Order: sequence, then C-alpha cells, then structure tokens
Amino acid sequence: MENQDNELRKVVQELADEEGISFSDAIDISIKALRYEIQRRKSFAGEAKAGGGSGVQIS
Repeated sequence: MENQDNELRKVVQELADEEGISFSDAIDISIKALRYEIQRRKSFAGEAKAGGGSGVQIS
C-alpha cells in the first residue's frame, strides 16, 4: 500500500507542477474529481439498472 501511496503522491505532484498550483490544492482538486467521478458512475449505473438511457434509438 505504501508503494501506491508514493505513486499517487508523485502523480499529484507532477500535475501540480504542470498546472503551477500547490500540492495541497492539487490534492483538493483530485479528491473533488474522484468524488465527482464516483457519483457520475453511480448515476450511470442507476440509469442502466432502471432501463434509462439517453433516449437515442438506434435503428
């Protein structure tokens, strides 16, 4: 697990450096993006289970 933690820190630091933001800000953004993606996938999975979709029909 420690290796994964170090890899995550490295990637977040690289992204922070590329964007010119602090590591702390990059962590906050990463957490928000991960939460958003989890909710998006849950929503998508819920629509699929309920038979929902985009409303587009393919002939």
